[in-house]
Amino acid sequence: MYGPNERGPCIATKLVFAASEERNQRRNPLPTGNTGFPRPPSAAYARPPKAHSETGFVEIAADDFARRFSLRAANLMWLLGAGSSAAAGIPTAGDMIWEFKQTFYISQRRASPKLVADLSNPAIRAQLQAHVDSAGKLPAAGAADEYAALFEAVYPAEADRRAYLDSKMAGAKPSYGHLVLATLMRAQLARLVWTTNFDPLIADACAKGL
Repeated sequence: MYGPNERGPCIATKLVFAASEERNQRRNPLPTGNTGFPRPPSAAYARPPKAHSETGFVEIAADDFARRFSLRAANLMWLLGAGSSAAAGIPTAGDMIWEFKQTFYISQRRASPKLVADLSNPAIRAQLQAHVDSAGKLPAAGAADEYAALFEAVYPAEADRRAYLDSKMAGAKPSYGHLVLATLMRAQLARLVWTTNFDPLIADACAKGL
């Protein structure tokens, strides 16, 4: 968690409000036309936000967010995930999972890295996955603990895992989104940022403006 004057990682590819935002709207609904005010044409109303079927978060359109942000900037929090780091060239957890499988295969089969170099090739992915499955001790593809289990299987020592992550973050520079968020933070228009990322790119973006 980071405030406007703190260092830390972080811009999201989607802008979302928590489900509590939707509950607040139900408790305090906006005027609907039975209030004595002229009702604008129906086309002027945006579609009501819908909860994402998997996450439960409420997704809103960019123009809807812009209107809300103009009134509520100081009361909003930002949640940044892997998309923000990917925009700066840092691999996502999904990318790393396939690198782990590749390393696992090469080290155990003593195979040439060139044979499985193209991780975008479905045939190579199937080959790597078959080897992982044959180990009989690792989670199935897509399992919630797949990333952690593979990371620890390939690099059992914590120092090696840290070195691996450091190598992926080395040389990364803040993306345009990081710089925009840093600007909002300096202007006190973004007061609180949460992130699941390891990198310090939002801190680096903030430092550029000092």
